[in-house]
Amino acid sequence: SGSQIIGLGISGTAVDVNGQPVGSDGDGSESTSVTVSLSTGTLVVDAAFGTVTPTGTPGEWTVTPAAGQSLSDVLPKLGVEVGAGFDGDVDVTVNSSSIEANTPPTSTEAGSGVETDISDNTYTDT
Repeated sequence: SGSQIIGLGISGTAVDVNGQPVGSDGDGSESTSVTVSLSTGTLVVDAAFGTVTPTGTPGEWTVTPAAGQSLSDVLPKLGVEVGAGFDGDVDVTVNSSSIEANTPPTSTEAGSGVETDISDNTYTDT
């Protein structure tokens, strides 16, 4: 009986789909969310860094940083809890999305979350 926790080894460094480092949101208007899916086990994290909440989809959790922490702080602290003596593979999928929160009401993209002005960003991924 019992269980063991295995660290996932996820980096807190943001990269684009080509593995290149990306900048951060220059004006604080982006809303970023992260979900983690596991083929087995339960996602866990030290409460000092954040929380993980089941999404309702089996094996999938939303990651939320604790006060004073960022996603970059909490991601490296994630682990999977499996049964004692577990010997096997755990498939891990991490999905991150960022939505522009300050889309002006008069914009052609009103309320869509699409950022039409990228002049204040520190990095543009095209």
